[in-house]
Amino acid sequence: MIGRGLGTALTESKQLDFPIEMTQFGQTPILGLPMPVIVFMVVALVAYIILTRTPLSRQIYTVGNDPEAAKKAGINTTRIITFVYMFSGFCAGLAGFILISQLSRFDRSFAEGREFDAIAASVLGGTSLFGGISTVAGAVIGALLTQMVSAGLVFNNVNLYLQPMVSAVIIFIAVFFDSLRSANLERLKRRFIRPLETTRPKP
Repeated sequence: MIGRGLGTALTESKQLDFPIEMTQFGQTPILGLPMPVIVFMVVALVAYIILTRTPLSRQIYTVGNDPEAAKKAGINTTRIITFVYMFSGFCAGLAGFILISQLSRFDRSFAEGREFDAIAASVLGGTSLFGGISTVAGAVIGALLTQMVSAGLVFNNVNLYLQPMVSAVIIFIAVFFDSLRSANLERLKRRFIRPLETTRPKP
């Protein structure tokens, strides 16, 4: 909300047109694939390498699953969280640049509500909002499913004001089942923890 307020102050609620070079970037194909698709594939590949092929991946999942346990294991949780936020911010800025290159126009309501689309895509792809569970392949599939739902709503002429409710329902259902999964895992964990045996004094 602070960022949107700053954007409103900078633009004074006026529409801004960007140079034609940006539009050409968003519409230029490479090997028959549009530039946004190429960027999407590169970002997904980089994220996959980070989360599966580097020691940093284990630290990220550990911090996401249990920050206190990660601290006790000697992991610098502040550094890990800062890196994740920086990478997320870079991806958000890159997505905004790609979107501007496709629209070539910016106004106060630019990309409004896109954060909920990102959440819906993540939870549809199996990412746990409670942390520690996610895959890049799942996130990609979730993003594709989200776009398919949005395209289907537009294709079927669903009321424009009702379309955000679909994302809200998707997020609610995903969070509900995610909470059930977390509760079941916690219950199973307690079941396999043996109680401490109390020693009785000898007569």
